[in-house]
Amino acid sequence: MLERKLGLKKDPTIWKISIEEAGSDGRTRRYCFQHGEARIGWHKVGDIRSADLSDPSLKLGSNDRSSLTSFANEIEEGDVLVCLGTRKSICAVGVVTGEYEYNSQVPEGVRKDYVHRLPVNWLLTDIDFDIGELNGGRGLTLKTVYPMSRINWPELQQGLQQAGHRLVEETKQAVTGPKLPYVLIIDEINRGNISRIFGELITLIEPSKRAGAAEALEAVLPYSKRHFSVPDNVYLIGTMNTADRSLAGLDIALRRRFVFREMPPRPDLLDGVELQGLNIGKLLRVMNQRIEVLLDRDHCLGHAYFMPLTEQGLKDDHRLAKLELIFRNQILPLLQEYFFEDWQRIQWVLNDHRKPAIDRFVEQDKQDVAALFGNISVPAQGGVWRINMAAFKRLSAYAGVIAVNAKAEVPDEEPEEADA
Repeated sequence: MLERKLGLKKDPTIWKISIEEAGSDGRTRRYCFQHGEARIGWHKVGDIRSADLSDPSLKLGSNDRSSLTSFANEIEEGDVLVCLGTRKSICAVGVVTGEYEYNSQVPEGVRKDYVHRLPVNWLLTDIDFDIGELNGGRGLTLKTVYPMSRINWPELQQGLQQAGHRLVEETKQAVTGPKLPYVLIIDEINRGNISRIFGELITLIEPSKRAGAAEALEAVLPYSKRHFSVPDNVYLIGTMNTADRSLAGLDIALRRRFVFREMPPRPDLLDGVELQGLNIGKLLRVMNQRIEVLLDRDHCLGHAYFMPLTEQGLKDDHRLAKLELIFRNQILPLLQEYFFEDWQRIQWVLNDHRKPAIDRFVEQDKQDVAALFGNISVPAQGGVWRINMAAFKRLSAYAGVIAVNAKAEVPDEEPEEADA
């Protein structure tokens, strides 16, 4: 980040400093800019850290004492100094790089009374920047050192940029820094309120409106008032489930700004998973072929449901127990939702209508209507559907999903249910 390169601390305080009085020859100020430091006077005080600023003999006013205390004890490394130019403008901007120093002997070119020193990395010098607007319309006071509580660093940086003042490190970074890709993933984007996710920035994500493009646009952020644009190395990825019909169609504005790429199920990732002759990839592939005929391709089952079966070193009995949990707790409830409790179609997907009764996940029991209701006319219901829980433990029930004559070796003893 730019702030780190500049040596700024988090949320730096902006300090106003006057180096020499207005109307002076400016020699000390120029020396400070050239030698990476800031200086103030009051040489009679001595080292501020050990001085008694309330000593009447020093003849210090309240502003003097406050300036000295701030300079030696309150300004921190990583804070920002802005140097007074006029009552409305600043002439330099710098970052404090170290702690206060007292120099009883000053170097050539510095006023003899300017013995109090702070090391500073001056980012901008010899500028004329009107700071009044950022300072709430107020001018700078004569007090030598004080914090500018109305201004924060992002606002100052933005104001300098708008005035054409590029920070030294910022320019260097723009020229030589690597342009790495950045990715923002918005999961289930179709469930979100697009106007609240993007707001007016929806236009800025278009390739032609990004920073550096011929038709680049900027937006002014409502709180910081900073100008904002989207770089061309920022990639937005939104995921969505097209099978979710409970949601309205995707916003047209979003469709125009995104490229849509289908991410179909990958049964090939499961082709290497075998359970005593039962190929899990083929199992998923066959079920999806039936779903695509009965519904559409958007409702095909994802391979992620079955990925726990790919775990290395898993014994067959544990793998079968995992498959049981997947079918019983995930696949069958999902099919119920897809087909709106149309059990006959669910039976077709699972090939139960062609299996032996013992291997059917879903089966229909005939009911004696006369015994239940007597001599009244009851519309024929075709029987009651029920789930055969025992079938989930039988390997042949899963093998039968693929084809009626599919064979799989079934152990003599049913394995105990294992934790998935």
